[in-house]
Amino acid sequence: MRIRKRRWSCERPADLALLDRHTPPLGGVELFKRIRQCHAMPVVFLTASAEMVQKELLGTGLEPQGYIDVPYSFRRVVKQVEAVLAASKRA
Repeated sequence: MRIRKRRWSCERPADLALLDRHTPPLGGVELFKRIRQCHAMPVVFLTASAEMVQKELLGTGLEPQGYIDVPYSFRRVVKQVEAVLAASKRA
């Protein structure tokens, strides 16, 4: 698996977005909303509180494909990302 950080745009979608609730400069929830405006790529949140992200998304109809709670290991992140990518390819 190759991991790279880059700026996302509707013209250059990625295979998956890995977001934190506090992703600068917009915040992960706002970035998630913008991603969904033009792309259906899988989204996974790294978060200390999945419940807080769910509250922020309440009423938007948006649901990420996964949450990884803090503390987490790199191995756990890789396994979750691989599982979400595999599921998105089956869908």
